[in-house]
Amino acid sequence: MNQDLIVYDCTVVTGLERLAQKEIEQKLSSIERCEISCGHVVFETKNRFPIVSKLCSVDNIYVILYDQSGVDLRSKTLQCLETFLISLLDQCDWCRGIDVWKEAAHYDIETVEGILDSKAKQNLLSFRVTCNRTGDHKFTSQEAASCFGGIINEKFRWQVSLKKFDLELLLTIKNDSIRIGICLTKETLHKRHIVSYGLTTLRGTIAFNLIQIADIQPGDIVCDPLCGTGVIPIECSINWQRTFFLAGDINDIAVSKSETNFNANKLERIYLSVGVWGPNKTIRKFILNSFWKWHDAVEPESAG
Repeated sequence: MNQDLIVYDCTVVTGLERLAQKEIEQKLSSIERCEISCGHVVFETKNRFPIVSKLCSVDNIYVILYDQSGVDLRSKTLQCLETFLISLLDQCDWCRGIDVWKEAAHYDIETVEGILDSKAKQNLLSFRVTCNRTGDHKFTSQEAASCFGGIINEKFRWQVSLKKFDLELLLTIKNDSIRIGICLTKETLHKRHIVSYGLTTLRGTIAFNLIQIADIQPGDIVCDPLCGTGVIPIECSINWQRTFFLAGDINDIAVSKSETNFNANKLERIYLSVGVWGPNKTIRKFILNSFWKWHDAVEPESAG
């Protein structure tokens, strides 16, 4: 493997993996491979986390330390699993993984070498292990996580903390495959543009992928008459900047939340209206100038 490449694993809403793959291949340079599986897109690139984190179709991002399939995990007891996990420690790309994580987490307390110093009596770093497991095994997910956490604590002297942790390791066991990664996103990315939520607020990542399907073109005027808290208008306005968006909702609370979210993102190319999108009304005219400013409001007209 190219020593400059970083292997990322991004989680995606199931069914939208190919749309995420499309965005990754369009926006990132030096992609060596980009593979999809249920709810995941794994790719290799030279791009660092600040660039990868700008992807709008993915929810969480991990840097992969180890990935192997075709391992006989179903027959392993918990004790055998512990022995196997210990044997994997030296095969994990710890230096690259910790280096990428430090940049993502803005962790400047210790160097990569200091964090990975196995001779240290105690390390300042706190961590936890989460295990996602699929398949029939002789151990539970919690047992696997606890086992691997004990191995890491013994190896690096990192402090265990299930709630106030600096670093989260993800142990993924799917039938006879195993993957070890470090979480780079403290919070799911679908929340990044929303500050005011409603009961049915759409994920920003789903909204972005829906807009990809719509194939918006420069100069298009896009309308969302049931905008709710404004997620679709926000994603469209941020990522398709040569478009103009009309957003409305019959509920004044929803419009208020949309307005809050638009202002938080400093968006100016969205015209927001309340109460004009009822079932018996249609839009009769749009009046725009070349700078995307409204000369006249949307004028409702009775459909009857």
